[in-house]
Amino acid sequence: MFKHHTISLSRFFGRLRALGLILSAAASTNVSAQVVDSTAALPTFDLPAVTVHAARIAINRLDAPTSVVVLDSSAFRFGSSQSVADVLARSSAVFVREYGPGGITSVSARGSSSYQSTVLLDGLPLVNPALGQFDLSILPRSAIASAEVRSGVGSAEYGSAAVGSVIDLTTRRGLSDETASIELRTGSFGEQGANAHLSRQIGSVRAYVSVGHATSDGDFRFRNTAAFPQRFEDRRNADARRTSLLASVAGGSRASGQTSASLLIASAERGLPGVATVASVGERQFDEIARLSARKSVRSRGVETTVRGFVDRASLRYVNPELALDETGITSGAMVEAEQKRLVHGALLNVGTSVTGRTATHPSLDAVRRSLSASAFASAAIQRGRTTWYPALRTDVYGREGVPTIVVPSPQLGLNHRVGRRIRIKASGGRAFRVPTFNDLYWSEGGATGNADLRPERGWGGDAGVLIAGPVDAEVSAFGTIVRDQIVWTPADNNVWTPINVGQVRSRGIEASVRHREIHIGGLSLVTTGRYTFTDAREIVDGGSTGVRYVPRHRFAGTLAAAVGIVTVETASSVVSSRLVTTDGLQSVAPYAPLDVTIRADKRWGDYRLSAFASILNVLDEEYSVVKGYPMPPRNYHFGIRLELGS
Repeated sequence: MFKHHTISLSRFFGRLRALGLILSAAASTNVSAQVVDSTAALPTFDLPAVTVHAARIAINRLDAPTSVVVLDSSAFRFGSSQSVADVLARSSAVFVREYGPGGITSVSARGSSSYQSTVLLDGLPLVNPALGQFDLSILPRSAIASAEVRSGVGSAEYGSAAVGSVIDLTTRRGLSDETASIELRTGSFGEQGANAHLSRQIGSVRAYVSVGHATSDGDFRFRNTAAFPQRFEDRRNADARRTSLLASVAGGSRASGQTSASLLIASAERGLPGVATVASVGERQFDEIARLSARKSVRSRGVETTVRGFVDRASLRYVNPELALDETGITSGAMVEAEQKRLVHGALLNVGTSVTGRTATHPSLDAVRRSLSASAFASAAIQRGRTTWYPALRTDVYGREGVPTIVVPSPQLGLNHRVGRRIRIKASGGRAFRVPTFNDLYWSEGGATGNADLRPERGWGGDAGVLIAGPVDAEVSAFGTIVRDQIVWTPADNNVWTPINVGQVRSRGIEASVRHREIHIGGLSLVTTGRYTFTDAREIVDGGSTGVRYVPRHRFAGTLAAAVGIVTVETASSVVSSRLVTTDGLQSVAPYAPLDVTIRADKRWGDYRLSAFASILNVLDEEYSVVKGYPMPPRNYHFGIRLELGS
């Protein structure tokens, strides 16, 4: 049960100290004197050893207790995808909601909202504390080295918002190779872009820097169905500009421990064209984020200790000439997290604690708002015969001005059972929650007002499935989630919008995926992937139920790559069923199934490597929208070239 108390700061910090004592007691257990190998406590098989960090412990993907999609460097390589959101939409089970090209994007999974997925950057949460989510279109593809997309609840490891999925992005920090590159790209609707990177190693220190800039006019033609008669028009005020910088340094060794630090700066300016059937009023949005993060790990006497943290600052400026609005919101935050991994009687144990502070200012917030939260967490991988158990428990304490302090325990239990060498049975279940955002609690504007009496969203989720590994990897999982006290903004009798807790949201469905490893037919090699998700998500209020808006009942994403010599042809398609626009089921957005084709060539001469690509997106020239009123581009073309020097 959730506990809601109004307590003093002294009692708040007293609870933090109590959590620390619990961790200290857990960490005092004697362990083996050998250096911890993150996979040493788990079985090793003659199968691809793709390491993931499910349950905060590095394990083979096959041994994870739930479905985990691993996107390696090949998913983020030079090609038609420009942003992280593009890659996730093509290669994972999450649904990416796009408000047109260059617009704001958000992700959701298993019927959850965009506020109920946790996004991590190098293992640390990436979220706007005022909005409760992060716009992934701001992050450039070139800054990311890999990603893990874990389906299902994850509050026992990562706290608030981990209801539908956990997305862990790893930046290109501390690369061991010595390379330099420059890439240029162009395309339809005024697309222009450039990116350059340099990685060097001096002694034991590795350094990496990447800079990028991209622009787009976004002025494609679309059919205005609201006009009479219907006519084609150019999209107006849909331009976008993005700039990014990623720099990192790292040193040390895997045996004794490593130290790294990185700086990410990203900015975006874009027009907000609004609903396509209404003339644009010239709204614009300016986003900036700067994050400095550091990580230190030490291995000694069978214990691996890691301390990491970040400080960041983000601003969002909104301009509306018609309403004479020019408002800027600024959020800042800092986090420190410490954890230890050790072997205890053959089990791999992880315990840790974290403290996070957040601040938000905005003309529409009633004051400068601050929050302080702390957590203690523990998880383990325990092998008993053919079964590996994954228990986890986390307790979060949230303190905010003017609202009751929240104490939230989040238990979870998962298992992975080996049936033979290539078959795994997986199951996982646990508690999930989401605390209200600054905007939910404190917003104060003429047409909307926050609600300081909001309760956190809380619920339970679980899944069970089978994974078969081999030349063809196949996995199928059934899942279910119930979230109570969902926070929904609704209009009151005076037509002022305010957030309230309503009923519950129930989601259930099936996820299935298949990936055929590389097939060689003469000089031809083929790789295919396919992912299907069925989701039935419903809001249950006063005994009745309605469908959840913008949750597709069916979604399929598939890719096919064929390579001959230096040339590779890749096709990607995403089939998405209709999505409700209103909960009464009377309005919906039509299904869509765009097809993209990319031809890429790679040629190496000694230390030089030249790559080029040409893409046709939406080959069949389909008219479609992901969100009602925000059309996606017709058939369009993109080209790029990249020159790389080094290994």
